Amino acid sequence: MPIVLRQCKTKAGYEALPVDAKGKWDQERRLNLPAVGRSLEALGYEVTDAGPLLVVNGKGLCEATVYPTGRLMIKSNDEAQSRSTAEHIYKDIGLEG
Repeated sequence: MPIVLRQCKTKAGYEALPVDAKGKWDQERRLNLPAVGRSLEALGYEVTDAGPLLVVNGKGLCEATVYPTGRLMIKSNDEAQSRSTAEHIYKDIGLEG
């Protein structure tokens, strides 16, 4: 699944969106966050359940917030690190191409 990566408006990090082949983000997608959290923990991530979202750390990646729609907010000002973090997390939660 292709990824759109753009800098946050506050410039405090990057936003990643999984999009289809036409570049469209499915805002109606709903991930089962408890199941996603368990899967990520089993893969070695540190996961914090923050109510309607997950905060994910570890595996040498940047901290990321996972939203139910699949949107990620990544705490890094480095575009390459942010892209790598998004690619790894999307792969590990099953939103890869």
